[in-house]
Amino acid sequence: MIDFSKYNVLDILSQATPAVYIDRIVSFDDDSKQLVAEKYIGEDEHLLQGHFPDNPVVPAIFTIEALSQACHLCGFAICESDPHIPHISKKSEHLAIKVNIRFKNKANPKDTLLLQARLVEVVNMVSIFKVKAINKANHKTVAAGEIMGIARIINGEAENQTE
Repeated sequence: MIDFSKYNVLDILSQATPAVYIDRIVSFDDDSKQLVAEKYIGEDEHLLQGHFPDNPVVPAIFTIEALSQACHLCGFAICESDPHIPHISKKSEHLAIKVNIRFKNKANPKDTLLLQARLVEVVNMVSIFKVKAINKANHKTVAAGEIMGIARIINGEAENQTE
């Protein structure tokens, strides 16, 4: 089991504030290759500005990007937990190449989202993740689906995090 208290999400993701949409890693399960992360949506989030001022709603793209970042962290956790997988630099990009997400409920300011990413398989350096965003307070699914992506080292060399 990986102790994520020693990792700062900002040290792993290539994005910088304010484009980091994960506050912390909650858990990672080696057997199922599933990571759970958390994001509190503050009333002052920059993406909420102007997105229905009288009734603010979290934009779908915010949730998709948060789920993509959870996939990136899941790939990193898999590399950290398995000594047989080549270790990569912490600073890499996760490029989503196909996103298939269905939205079931809305997320609002002051909600906390639990972001689940589970690696299903790797095909030709493309990682396929099942993802789900759940409202922590009412346990309703906000969004669920699949993200396919590839990790690239920041210097431009293509390398998958999970091979």
